[in-house]
Amino acid sequence: MDRLPYYFFHSSPFPFIFCLIWCYSKSKNLIPNKLGFIFTFTLLCISLQAEFYQHPKLVELRKECDSLQCPKRYAEAYRLLAEDLYLPLDERFAYLDIAEEISREIADQYDLMAIFAQRGRMYLDKGRFVESLAAFSDGMTYAGSREDPKWLEQEGWFLTGYGILLYRVELFEDAKAVFKECAKVMHRIEDDYGEAVALNNVGLCFLNLGDLDSAEHHFKTAFEIRKRIGDQFLLCHSQLYLARLYRLKEQWAKADLAVQAAQRYSEEAKTFEFVGDIYAEWAEIALADEDLAEAAHFLNRAKEMSAPFRDLRWMHLKIRLFQKLNIADSLNFYLDSALYTAKEFGNLDLQLELLAQKEHLLNQIGEKKKADSILKVSLALSKELLSVKDSIQHDMMQVQRAFANNRQQLLILEKGNLEKEQIIAKQRRNLILTTIIALVLLSSFIIYYRVSQRIRKLSRNVRLLNERSRLAAEQMTAGVLALDKSGRLIFINQAAQEHFSFFNEKPLEEGTDFLRQLKNEGISKDWKLRVNETRKHKTFQNISSRQKDLRTYYHLVSISLMESEGENEGLVAVITDVTSSQEKSIELGKKTHALEQSNKAKEKVLSLLAHDLKEGVVSSLELAKISLEENDTQEMPKHLQMIKESLSRTKTLLFKTLDWVKHQGEGLQIQRNSFYLERLVNDVIKEVEPQLEAKEITCLNKIPKTLAVIADPNALRVVLRNLLTNAIKFTPSEQGKIEFSSKVLSEQQVELRIKDNGLGMSSQQVSNLMSGVALISTTGTKGEKGTGMGLSLCQQLLYQMGSTLKVESSKGEGSLFYFSLEGGPETSQQ
Repeated sequence: MDRLPYYFFHSSPFPFIFCLIWCYSKSKNLIPNKLGFIFTFTLLCISLQAEFYQHPKLVELRKECDSLQCPKRYAEAYRLLAEDLYLPLDERFAYLDIAEEISREIADQYDLMAIFAQRGRMYLDKGRFVESLAAFSDGMTYAGSREDPKWLEQEGWFLTGYGILLYRVELFEDAKAVFKECAKVMHRIEDDYGEAVALNNVGLCFLNLGDLDSAEHHFKTAFEIRKRIGDQFLLCHSQLYLARLYRLKEQWAKADLAVQAAQRYSEEAKTFEFVGDIYAEWAEIALADEDLAEAAHFLNRAKEMSAPFRDLRWMHLKIRLFQKLNIADSLNFYLDSALYTAKEFGNLDLQLELLAQKEHLLNQIGEKKKADSILKVSLALSKELLSVKDSIQHDMMQVQRAFANNRQQLLILEKGNLEKEQIIAKQRRNLILTTIIALVLLSSFIIYYRVSQRIRKLSRNVRLLNERSRLAAEQMTAGVLALDKSGRLIFINQAAQEHFSFFNEKPLEEGTDFLRQLKNEGISKDWKLRVNETRKHKTFQNISSRQKDLRTYYHLVSISLMESEGENEGLVAVITDVTSSQEKSIELGKKTHALEQSNKAKEKVLSLLAHDLKEGVVSSLELAKISLEENDTQEMPKHLQMIKESLSRTKTLLFKTLDWVKHQGEGLQIQRNSFYLERLVNDVIKEVEPQLEAKEITCLNKIPKTLAVIADPNALRVVLRNLLTNAIKFTPSEQGKIEFSSKVLSEQQVELRIKDNGLGMSSQQVSNLMSGVALISTTGTKGEKGTGMGLSLCQQLLYQMGSTLKVESSKGEGSLFYFSLEGGPETSQQ
């Protein structure tokens, strides 16, 4: 070891003896480096009565094991002791030096990157930029030396600290590059928390470089990663970053939304750490909007801030507020408070700024003497600030020069590593190439040997085929052909030759590749597929279709694999003409489909006819029922007259429906015409007028007289009549009201609405109704009955006209049915 810890000389004679032994041993080179460390650490343990080594955590650790048994635990323990902010700074650095020595010598560099990062941060916290950069430069020599997750995690946080140093000395471009590298490392080990931190830091660099769009991109990317983590505290932090960005971009609405989101996340996280920042952001927005009362309200709410820098921000906002309000007493009070805090915090720039504001205030209120004294203090402070800035500038220039040298060394090291990797890759490629060549030669020999064996077997099989099967195959009416395993045609009968010749193929020759002889692209593609499928599954069968002379020919192709002793020896295909049977099957299918369509059409026509007839009969029945219930002989003729009129309307309606239905021989065919919607609605209202009068329900038609639509008037009449009778059915007597209205959606679309104040439906009933589940008739307010077919028929007819029935309803608040229709030529003028 090259360094002797200076802190052993505090409280014991043992360190002095230890120092003499150490110097003598090193000067004479009596002990090697690793043995020297063991020797050193043994003497350190002898010096345990020194207070420095009597920390309770170390005492407990020594009871469990010594440093040679568990060196990693000792390295970590000393590093964690260095994080204790209550210890003197020199003592913390001393603990960190011991942790580094243990990590280097006997702990296999355990926690080494974390040790360098911690040393750099400690120097940075004290504004000692040069020493901080030196610590990070020492650590950079170990970056990228290992690939295990623990090391990469420490390397990622090391790069975070390094980037913060460069950010503090305003090397924003270099800091941005370091943070981006940090994000890559964190992404590689799937550390979402660390990756989000790195991306936020990249965004801050872009913010300082004036690239606000790139900053927004990185802030949003970090926010999305934190959403995956699901930590509301972190999401609140990200939203505050975005709020600050939007303020700088003067996008006040977005900034306000971001602050609202931050507040929501803060409440969900049940943490108050960012409460002051949230209200301070809202105060910033209010001040920018000149809403001083709102700004004052938010600043009062922001009093929960506790950290010093937050207090300064709060007081700065208060000063801005009272400057705008022109309240001298309050402004003077907060300027004095801010000056006191700035002095405590050692911020000379802020002190100078606040003194200038105070001098201006005193001049305004006429206190010239106090203003002059403030000016003198400002001049003295300016000299002090210039001196401090010169010193800081000198340190920053040293840091920048050191960073430039360090970056050059890193580039040289990276170039050397790249050259080494290229040499290794080249050697690996040569080795792989040599291995492949050897394998190819060996495989060639094996293939040659196996091919020679298989050729002999194949020859025997071919002879057997020629002797026993050729004669029988020639006599078959179905086409037969055989291929060897390489795809050569070894046999084809006359029927197969005629099959290929029929489709413009030349006669096929035995002994040559079968697929290459097929010139027709479609036939060649089909046979390639069949051969491949047969080799995969051992058998294959399909029906092919080919057109010639306006007729489609069908052939059943069956292929089987030929095997000998478990080895593939080729395949045999049989081609059978099934054109006649396939044509009969297709014709039968067409007739069956036509019959099914005819039956469906008949069912719809019968449903329509039954529905229209049902409405008239039910209406007459209701009138008769009312007459019987009242039992008034004087009113009987009137009631009979009403029943007669109802039956007359039913007859007219039935004749109209029958006249329409008789033209629907092939089902419900929609015939579109242009007509005035208001007239059709009036006709429908007149058809159900007795039912309206019986229940004393008011029905209004608010559709403009000149509104034209394009639809099938007869089909639409059925739909409207059904919806109106349903509305009457579920609307109470005397106080009921039904209203027809329209709404022009566009030049091509008109919406027709039927609204009532009846019983209404629950959300579940509406859902069942629209999904087709609830097609069961229900009883009306006076016990009216129905068949349950009405709405289903309405939906079918509207679908035929290119529309959809929609409904909005609530229990006890009535229902609204509506659908759209194609607008007529005068729609755009409505």
